[in-house]
Amino acid sequence: MPTVVALGERIPSVRSHVREFHGPETIQKIDRGQPGIILAIRSYLRCGPVILKSANRKVMPMFRHILLWLLSIGWFFGSPAAGQEPRTIQVDRDEVTLLLVVDDWAFWRTSKLIESTRYNRGQFFEHRIFRQRISEPTATLVLETTSGPGFNPCQTATADGTLICLSLAQDRVQWIHPDGTVKESQEIDTSERFVNSQRVERNFAIEKAFQDGSLIRWTRITYIPKKFKPKLEMWHTFAPFKANRIDLTRQVTIRPETETLYQFRGSEPFRAGEKLVWCTNGELHIVDLKTGIRSQIPLDRREGTEFNLQNTYASGFDGDLVMLGGNVVVDVANGKRIATNWVDERINYMVMTHARIGYRILDGNLEAVELENPDRKPVFLSKCPQLPVARTKPGILVWLDGAWRTVPWYVPEVDTSGRTK
Repeated sequence: MPTVVALGERIPSVRSHVREFHGPETIQKIDRGQPGIILAIRSYLRCGPVILKSANRKVMPMFRHILLWLLSIGWFFGSPAAGQEPRTIQVDRDEVTLLLVVDDWAFWRTSKLIESTRYNRGQFFEHRIFRQRISEPTATLVLETTSGPGFNPCQTATADGTLICLSLAQDRVQWIHPDGTVKESQEIDTSERFVNSQRVERNFAIEKAFQDGSLIRWTRITYIPKKFKPKLEMWHTFAPFKANRIDLTRQVTIRPETETLYQFRGSEPFRAGEKLVWCTNGELHIVDLKTGIRSQIPLDRREGTEFNLQNTYASGFDGDLVMLGGNVVVDVANGKRIATNWVDERINYMVMTHARIGYRILDGNLEAVELENPDRKPVFLSKCPQLPVARTKPGILVWLDGAWRTVPWYVPEVDTSGRTK
């Protein structure tokens, strides 16, 4: 019967066996294995073998190959270990890209080119996303994956730091909690059906995720017998979350069914509170997510203007004012123009509005613009070398000198007559 041998007895190490029969490259691959099960095996190899000793020496090679097979599983399905790739970074020192900023959290990305794809037309990178608390200088690893350049799955984050992102196929919403647990929304059934002898295919894609729900684009293809061209339809809905599930029973229609297949442009639609806003065909479209009421407001047209409002799109919304393509600012209540860049060049490079004040970033400076006072020059607020910035209740979060700082909202000076200076 085989017996267990204690540490330190003179039995050839499995690690030595792997190096001898499979080369040192295999050892390096094993050392880059996944933490967890493989980390335990790596510790087992480093501390010394605790293996079965048997009079029958044929058992030893079999056991070694089984152990090597287990190690290869961890190598193929694993991710870089903590010893090779750090799980925390110093945001002010490492080369990182800012992806998302919310009230108390920031998410950064590091990217490393996979050398085997350096000369390929489609290069691949090892992307690692880190979560940083605004008050701390370090960030902790949240997600790592292999993808093309510009990978950014981040949608938003909750107050406790849970990252909400979309899967690569845009078919599920993922919640990555600070303790490392990951939860996914359910699988949505899109199997084809037959209605009145017509084959119907229904597909969907989750375009945006918020803290309380998701924006879903639905498409339906109906194959009509004896007709060459099928019938295509598209519509958008907002589905709330319920216990990490997408509640399809309480959907709110954002765009009704239409045979015109077009998607939202840019980052549309924009949300403020319970309202979603986007612009198409020279009209503002507003949907109240709580009541489901949809409204369309024609934009204020003027003769002789240099801008075609027919093709504009929304680029920002604060609940009161809507930014249109960086060229026009209008009131969401009536579509009236507040400022245009062909009359007022101050609104160029504007990134957001708040309380009818515009905020722009020009030459690394954050400046406030009084939109309804065209004679007032932009007011310098702070240096701002990097985007994006975050809108918070006390002000704007900016990254400056290796730390996050809050720039208070600008308040115009008012003289004794009640007019702004």
